[in-house]
Amino acid sequence: MALSVVDRLFWSSAATYAVVSVFLLSRCVYSAYEIVRDPLKGKLSEESLAGRTGDENDNDEELYATVLWYLARDSYCIWVLVNTVCCFLLLMAKCIQIIVFGDLRINEKQNLKDKFWHFIFYKFIFVFGVLNVRTEGELVMWCLWFIPLLFLQLLAQLCKDRFEYLSFTPTATLSNHKHVLLVLMCLLVSYGGLTVSCGHLGYSNGMHTLSFMAVEGLMVIVYMSHVIIRCTIHLYDLSCEGSWDDKEVYIYYTDFIMDMGILCLDLMHHIHMLVSYLLYTVIFYVLCSR
Repeated sequence: MALSVVDRLFWSSAATYAVVSVFLLSRCVYSAYEIVRDPLKGKLSEESLAGRTGDENDNDEELYATVLWYLARDSYCIWVLVNTVCCFLLLMAKCIQIIVFGDLRINEKQNLKDKFWHFIFYKFIFVFGVLNVRTEGELVMWCLWFIPLLFLQLLAQLCKDRFEYLSFTPTATLSNHKHVLLVLMCLLVSYGGLTVSCGHLGYSNGMHTLSFMAVEGLMVIVYMSHVIIRCTIHLYDLSCEGSWDDKEVYIYYTDFIMDMGILCLDLMHHIHMLVSYLLYTVIFYVLCSR
């Protein structure tokens, strides 16, 4: 009963959040259209349309391009766009949860909550304590990077918790395991788009940015690959007619290799943060002393 009340409250708050986000986005687009339309109308009305085809379509394309440019340049509009990305991924995650996982158990919700707040706290310290971000453009860039990264990590955590629950449930069917494995494969494939974004942002903002993003992305890939391999081993064990004696050996070495990989990447990430922070502190001290 308590869980159903919580779910209803979440859905009502999520619906309200989605409506507010759509309203803010519509208001920003309409305001940008009204601001951009008048100067373009005056400019385009002076052009002669005689003997030219497709000018109306070209004018519309120029208008839409200018509206998008304005949305990307205005401070208020850009944060509305960031909020729209958050809202879209939240609704997508909720739909995946309903279709694939159904009702979440108490420990799954608690793990998601802990993962969420740990991610928020850690990235806040990372952005303002290590990177010392001072410009709005950099802050927007890191927010747009962290939002889909958080989306992938939360769904991967949910897949891991559900797989562990299904592994020790005798009544779990083979289709339940396949659904979890399918979600993990989709998450791993969707990270390809983030890889392209990582390369573009890293190339345009320097090697430090590329290194930070690459290590965080690799940690997510290793984490999802770990769960995928564990799920594959379990599915193979279920498909075997007899008992698979080497199952525990494969599980042991899979856990050992993947955990060591995540720890090594995390160590490299923290060493890079420490070196960057010390380098920034030394440069700041030298500049102040002069």
